[in-house]
Amino acid sequence: MISKFSVKKPMTIFVAVIMVIVLGVVAFTRMTPDLLPNMDLPYAMVLTTYAGQTPETVEKEVTKPLEQSLAIVDGVKQLTSQSAENYSLLIIEFNDGTDMNTATVDMRTSIDAVADAWSDTIGTPYLIKLNPNMLPVAMTAVDYEGKDRGEISSFVSDELINKLEGVDGVASVSKKGLLTERENIVLSQKKLDKLNKKITAALDKFADAEDKIKEARSELDKNVAAAEDGAGVISSSLDEISNQQAQLGEQLADAQTQADDGKTKMLSAKMELLDQKATLAQTKQVLELSSNALLTIKAGYNDLLKTKAELSDRIDALTKLNDRYISALEELLSPETTPERRQELNDELEKIDRELEPYGIKKEGLAAAIAAANAALAQADSSIGELNQKLRDLGTDFDSIDNTINS
Repeated sequence: MISKFSVKKPMTIFVAVIMVIVLGVVAFTRMTPDLLPNMDLPYAMVLTTYAGQTPETVEKEVTKPLEQSLAIVDGVKQLTSQSAENYSLLIIEFNDGTDMNTATVDMRTSIDAVADAWSDTIGTPYLIKLNPNMLPVAMTAVDYEGKDRGEISSFVSDELINKLEGVDGVASVSKKGLLTERENIVLSQKKLDKLNKKITAALDKFADAEDKIKEARSELDKNVAAAEDGAGVISSSLDEISNQQAQLGEQLADAQTQADDGKTKMLSAKMELLDQKATLAQTKQVLELSSNALLTIKAGYNDLLKTKAELSDRIDALTKLNDRYISALEELLSPETTPERRQELNDELEKIDRELEPYGIKKEGLAAAIAAANAALAQADSSIGELNQKLRDLGTDFDSIDNTINS
């Protein structure tokens, strides 16, 4: 029948053949193959962050309200939730044939209604529709002839991934199964005990220095007390001398007006002058004692200043060495440090130990030594401050001690 129709209607068959050829050409040039077609899967995810919170708090304040709100969305078949530390994850499965665009709008409305009541510490929920385009489309194994696993891992991390990320159309490249090299450091308890003994010995030295400072402070307190007593005696003696001078003036006036008794009064005045001379000699002795006390205070003050300067220099030197030690140790523990650089860092640590030999400590005890030196320096500053206050109570200061002694 078809053959008869083709013979009777040749033009119709010709036109039909031409149409098939044209459609084939158009289909061949316009249609592109798609190995992973765009499919609208009936799944959606809601991810919400809640920083610094436990899983129990996340479930109570975030997951439960979202479950209750999203469960009433049309077409929901199953709702699965996961509450973890710092975040909440909900997976919603819809019935087959559900319009995901409409469902997405409904879910966004429900989420916004719940999020309005949240505190500012809860992050904005992310609504994600599952799509095959989101999944990885290629997985590749890498081998490199002549290289071991560690060298292959370094090659993939440092070179291959960067080249693949530069290819057009590649969104991201992730790596799995690479070898990560680590170094485990085991501390020797024997060496630690030995180091602790050295640190204890160094701290004992600082304790001795602190005891010396306390002794000097006690001696200065005694000298200051003696100076205060001397100042009181001086003031009393000066008042007495002033009174005696006034009395002597009155007696001399009487002697001039009473010529008959002048000889007797002159003798009496002479005796009083002798008494004043003895009083002045006593006053001179008191002034000498006060001067010696002030000189002792000055010497103690200078000793404290010298001790403070030595402690400051020691702290500066130890701080610089400690900074070098911490910097070298951090770089040594870094996995990116090359073997050549590690050798240089180990040499640097040995050099630091040699520089610490005059101080009698090791690099591991730098922090404790610095803390002890700072405590001793604070004690010296406190003693200097108290000494300055006592000198101010005596009406002088350290810079004016020489003038006070000379006067």
